[in-house]
Parts: sequence; C-alpha cells; structure tokens
Amino acid sequence: MRKPSLSQIERIVEDVVRELCLSDEDAVALQVAVQDAFDVWVECVSYRKGVKGCGEEKQNC
Repeated sequence: MRKPSLSQIERIVEDVVRELCLSDEDAVALQVAVQDAFDVWVECVSYRKGVKGCGEEKQNC
C-alpha cells in the first residue's frame, strides 16, 4: 500500500464533507483535524527514520 499524499487525503475529506452535507463550520473542523493528524503522522515517520531536526522524544509515535 502506498502512502497517501496530502492532496489525496484532502480530496477524500472533500468527498466526506459533501456526502455528509456538513456545515461549513463542521467541514473546517474536519479539515483541520485531518491536517493535524497528517502532520503528526509525517513527523512520526520522519522521527522513526531518524531524520535530522526531529525531536528526541515523540510521545505520540
């Protein structure tokens, strides 16, 4: 399985928003939550691969 790109995830979120008929406020909240989760995932993957610049301790990884 390939890693999804952020643009692919954003398209999926847009589809979910449309399918569930979410309000603008709920749509933004979902987009922010997904973006935050993606950022944490990227940071953890980088940390596990030993990428320089990642912190020494990752509580969520």
